[in-house]
Amino acid sequence: MKLKISLFMCLLLATLVIGCKERIDRVPCNGTNPTWDGQVLDIVATYCWGSTCHGTNSSRGDYTSYNNISLVLNNGQFDQQVLETRAMPQDLALPDSILATLQCWVDNGFPEN
Repeated sequence: MKLKISLFMCLLLATLVIGCKERIDRVPCNGTNPTWDGQVLDIVATYCWGSTCHGTNSSRGDYTSYNNISLVLNNGQFDQQVLETRAMPQDLALPDSILATLQCWVDNGFPEN
């Protein structure tokens, strides 16, 4: 009986904690067909290549080329960190127009060119 009550309390607590977390709605794709070479490289260069972030030879991940960023694209980290939770870029909120372009890029399978 105590096990059932404890399990119920754990599930209730987990539900409350998850339910209280602020939900971030994704900005939908704006209907464009962006590519890495066309639009996304400029976005990543502007917002991600800071001296301590994702520039050349960064220990946090070098996102200066399509090949270098491919790992975080394929494992879902880019989508999760940039579009879902908006944890990246740190200390900066991307404009909705940029988020919409990036959402299209992800939706279209992140084409290179």
